[in-house]
Amino acid sequence: MSKAKAVCASCGGRLGARRVTIDRRIRGKLVEFDDVPANVCGDCGHAWLDGDVLEAMDASLLKPSRPRRVIRVPAISLAHLRAA
Repeated sequence: MSKAKAVCASCGGRLGARRVTIDRRIRGKLVEFDDVPANVCGDCGHAWLDGDVLEAMDASLLKPSRPRRVIRVPAISLAHLRAA
């Protein structure tokens, strides 16, 4: 991971290097990436990922491998709510 940038582009807060969990929807399936290196804003919580990290995530989806674990996720519909 590259050296953490000093300032968050979203809010101006201070960034720090941390490991995070990232959820992505790929071809309609939810995939969770654990232990992702990121620069995280201490104020707004936004996680900034370096390009090489994103490329590694994409590459991991192209090679057939067994996931470390499989999780179940509840799906909740809010279709009954009316637009205000």
